[in-house]
This record gives sequence, structure tokens and C-alpha cells, in this order.
Amino acid sequence: MKVSCEAIFMVFFILSIASSVVDSLPGVAVSREVKGLQEFGCCCPNIYGNRPVLAEGGNKVMLIAVIDGMGGGLGVQLVTQLSAQLGQKADIIALGTNALATNNMVRAGAMRGATGENAVIVSIRKVDIVVGPIGIIIPNSLMGEITPKIAEAVASADAHKVLIPVNQQHFDIVGLEARPLVVSIKEAVTKVNELVQGKSW
Repeated sequence: MKVSCEAIFMVFFILSIASSVVDSLPGVAVSREVKGLQEFGCCCPNIYGNRPVLAEGGNKVMLIAVIDGMGGGLGVQLVTQLSAQLGQKADIIALGTNALATNNMVRAGAMRGATGENAVIVSIRKVDIVVGPIGIIIPNSLMGEITPKIAEAVASADAHKVLIPVNQQHFDIVGLEARPLVVSIKEAVTKVNELVQGKSW
């Protein structure tokens, strides 16, 4: 049987209209979107690339920012231990005040990395938890790498801050028990783990 081009075009036109009508019905478009997310591992794009939206149990995957400067040594230890403890329960991004610190934290296991004042100011708005030395909320700390704008952005962010007491050249922290830095880092990691475990969305 010979079928004309006009007939084929009309069939596709009718099918496209029918599909549009079905998608406009309440709940249909939403259910298709949810199904699509499930088929692709519940992933969707954001400024950090594709990452899981939901963890096991339906809880939102938390976004943790580790901030450090200088050589990024403290940040590297934080990223390494957080990655080992949290696994897929949270995403970790590295925000460095210089490229060396950022690169070292990404090599340690951070999902993404960004460098500089503007990167910190923009990214900090989207995270759930911020971890780093206490100097990240004090202007001109880390030998001047923490600018007043960075300090203000971190301190003012809605994210929960987990800060490690590290003395700087222009200030001292008193009233705290003297302990090795590795112990403070371990306590910070434990605190973040508790926040992630107890956070329901």
C-alpha cells in the first residue's frame, strides 16, 4: 500500500498533539520527571556538575565546603578524612584562597574546586556546611589571604560553620585546652559527620 507524505506528516502531527495533552494533565509531567531522575540515579545538573540529589532514605545529599589557604595542608587533611567517613552521604567542594591550596584539596578527594575571593563568595551561598580554620572568618588572617569580603561572606552565610582553632600571627585564641592540630581536625570531622547524619530534608 502506497502512503503519501502528507498522510505520514498528519500522523506525526496528531501524535505530537496527543503527547502534549497527556503531559498537561495534573501529575503526569511530575511523575515522568521523577521516573527520569530514578533511571539516571537521581542526578541533575548544577553549577558543580552532576551530583546526586537524594541519598539513601530520601535525604538530600549535603554540600560541604572546605576552605583553606597557604599550602592547603589543613584542608587536605579535612577533605581526606571527610571523604573517608561520609562517602556518598555528602559532596565536598574545595574553596582555596590560592590555586595551590585548591589543587591540593581536589587531589585529596574534593569533588570540585574553585579559587579566589569571588569563588568563595559565590559558592558559599549554596553549601550546607563550611569547614576550615577559624581564620576564614577573620579578615587578613592566613598571612592576608583571607580578605575582608571572604571573611564577611563566610561568617554571614547560612551554612553551619565548623571551625578549627588555629592561632594566627595577629591574634591568639585563649581559654582552649592546648592539643595537637590532628586532634582538632579529627574532632571537626566527627562534628561534621554528626551534622550530616542528623540532618533530615
